[in-house]
Amino acid sequence: GAADGQQLNNPFGIMTRLHSGSFDSTGGCRYMQLARDLVGEWGYVRQSVDTATMDMRTVKKILIICRAKHLIPIATGGKLPPQYTAGRYPKRDADGTYRTAVQWLARWLANLRNDGFKLPFFELGNEVNLYWEAADYARWLLDVAQALKAVDPEIKVMTAGMAGSGWKFIDQMLQAQPRLKAWVDIWAIHPYGANHPPSYNQDDTTLRGFEWTLRILNKHGIHAPLVFTETGYELGCALDRRYPPITEELRARYMVEAFQKYWRPHPRILAVTPFELWDINWNGWSGWDWIRSDGTKTPVYKAIAALKKPQGRDYLPIGNCSVRGRIVDEEYGIGVPHVLVWLQPGPYAAESDGNGWFNITNVPAGEYQISALRDGFLITRAGANGVLKVVRNGMPFEWYDRIILRNGESARWDAQMRHVGLLIGTFEAGSGTGRIADGWQTATGEV
Repeated sequence: GAADGQQLNNPFGIMTRLHSGSFDSTGGCRYMQLARDLVGEWGYVRQSVDTATMDMRTVKKILIICRAKHLIPIATGGKLPPQYTAGRYPKRDADGTYRTAVQWLARWLANLRNDGFKLPFFELGNEVNLYWEAADYARWLLDVAQALKAVDPEIKVMTAGMAGSGWKFIDQMLQAQPRLKAWVDIWAIHPYGANHPPSYNQDDTTLRGFEWTLRILNKHGIHAPLVFTETGYELGCALDRRYPPITEELRARYMVEAFQKYWRPHPRILAVTPFELWDINWNGWSGWDWIRSDGTKTPVYKAIAALKKPQGRDYLPIGNCSVRGRIVDEEYGIGVPHVLVWLQPGPYAAESDGNGWFNITNVPAGEYQISALRDGFLITRAGANGVLKVVRNGMPFEWYDRIILRNGESARWDAQMRHVGLLIGTFEAGSGTGRIADGWQTATGEV
């Protein structure tokens, strides 16, 4: 798998932060377009997902947007509901395994898969070497990998991104659980540079921390690829007085050098997703953000976006079929932009343009469910191949149409939508208060 992944791969990526329940589909599309313009076609985005709930709507929306933008999602998760946890850790069974707790994650993935959504990468946790015992995390990782691969043998299971190079922790993990060699597809790390230039490699505050990690993996006979699920520089960092503090211009120059000289040429590095694109909910990460709080692009964003990207590849099977059509406003007859239209299984997806037109390409022949979503709008009529029919329930993820694509076919599918508004805030209903965070929840007219 590792060698195959290197044949056609765009390693450029970025960490994204679309928070559950706090973004609408249009804003999510605009946000991910910033990522797409930065990393190029079939570059990577590292995005956290909520695995502690079986409400899959936000996860599906993220996957659909990524597909529409031709981005490859690395899903970071592993949190469990309270009945499966003991403090911040999963509960162990009497035999020392986590097999009961992992069944929740297996069901979570099965629900997503059964709904026709494929998850290509799953990263289990974040910087676990700061608080886990290596042997305990190794057991947790082994049990999760086995459970997830029983659901989807093609999913790529990744370690948590280790703080720094993580080489000592990884060595201890592999001593405790040598079977990880057979079950873990990708090893993830967070090599941060402090204020050191990319050439620096004297300790663990280096962008070249992967060299330390690879020595340990090679020692254990592991030749799997690496992904840097975080890396980069914080503006103003002056940790090492021998080197200048990090400025906007210095950060841009260092990151370009790291990609060009150390990361992109290395055959073991599958992807690099620096921290971070833009945390739109909180300004506490402003020293790390590549998009400023006012929406302007930083020098590092512009510099990396300007680099020529290698050709990437889709993570789903591709074919010679397509589906095109137009989404129009029911009342005014004009095209509705920013509508996500997708086929499942897949999802194969596209976003409608300013005139409401969309085109989903490279789809294999077969039978699919086709759906559409724009938060704040309600589907009122839709039909395959130009034949409109009434859809009783226009709520996203609760209705679909069927479409059959034959080899080489370009099918037509049109739909009408009605604008119902998008309410984000608090409201009073009866004796309690609640929060509406997604447009489809306002479409019932009950508010």
